[in-house]
Amino acid sequence: MRPTFHERNEATVVRVLTNEDIGAVLDYPHAIDALYEGLRAFAAGEAARRPRVDVLAPAGTPGSYARFTTADGVVRGGYYALRLKPEVIGWPEVDGVRRLSAHNAAPGHYGGFVLLCRTDNAQLVAIIQDRHLQYLRTAALAGLGARYLARPESATLGMLGAGGYARSYARALATVLPLRWIRVWCPTPEHVETYCAELRADGLPAEPAAGPDEALDGADVVSTCTNSLSPVLFARHLRPGTFVCNVSNRELDASAREAITTVGHLAEQPRPLDLGGYQDGNFAIHLNTMCYVAGTKDERAALPTGSGAGAAFPGKQVSCVDWTTGAARGRTDDAEITFLGDLAGGGAQGLSSGGLQGVELAGLAGRAYELASAAGLGTQLPDELFLQKD
Repeated sequence: MRPTFHERNEATVVRVLTNEDIGAVLDYPHAIDALYEGLRAFAAGEAARRPRVDVLAPAGTPGSYARFTTADGVVRGGYYALRLKPEVIGWPEVDGVRRLSAHNAAPGHYGGFVLLCRTDNAQLVAIIQDRHLQYLRTAALAGLGARYLARPESATLGMLGAGGYARSYARALATVLPLRWIRVWCPTPEHVETYCAELRADGLPAEPAAGPDEALDGADVVSTCTNSLSPVLFARHLRPGTFVCNVSNRELDASAREAITTVGHLAEQPRPLDLGGYQDGNFAIHLNTMCYVAGTKDERAALPTGSGAGAAFPGKQVSCVDWTTGAARGRTDDAEITFLGDLAGGGAQGLSSGGLQGVELAGLAGRAYELASAAGLGTQLPDELFLQKD
């Protein structure tokens, strides 16, 4: 294992790093490599995590909820990361489809952050805004999955969604695949225009599509990065050889699940997460996430439950990689329709992106902190603000 930054330098400050700081130092090759190292440590028993848990209470506006999401993980010899994402969520109907909306304090604002600690002495070394890290984390996971599950010659990407996740997914996929066109559709034309302009500025050949079918028609890689609570991907969008990556289980229709032939996992454990010890009167599974919900019986019942489809791929699960040798195991022929289960296919058993994000962030935020520190970025706070004495 390579020496970490804190093995070479004694921390005397806590760095506060913004999204802009992270974007300045952490590119997609770095992010994919950091995730690879973290997942390899997890597979070897050298990393651990607590899966994502949400705590909710009714917020000030009827039908909205204050949601406090936490997930944490540790990589031996590296870092511990704790993510806290406080937000107000709701499910407004847009163009006849219920969609998830989220903000902190006021619409358009977000408040998530990551606390990063060294593992050699447990010292806090960084407080990091999480939005760019989150985009990088999920997108790098998609890129790592494409390395094992997409056909190496895959050159066309069909994208549903034109927000931050959709941008990051395209950039990560272009890091590992020879993409020659990207077609995108979402219900808001202005978002599509901005999306295409930004990707073209990066040298990526993005073009708008007239509708979802046109965006996905003939694509080697199909990606859904939407906030829809209803399915957007159907069997008609998939052809032999397609690789599928998503951000939510809700995006896949039952016909698409049936058409998928191979579900790859980058990280596995011998048995699924046992939820029995977590459950009490406030516990529930909402949108395939473990939740503790305050409120009246009716208020708790109003939360979307999700499809519970995390385990809807019987007999299709495979390991993407042999972590002892590094050998690829995922795709075995060019006709398979493959899907990366780690993103949102692992359900509540904790092996999906939400379940593993603590380990992923420990590696990714640790790498970002090292690079930002070496570049002298961030606001430095004296460590005595955070260290208490007897």
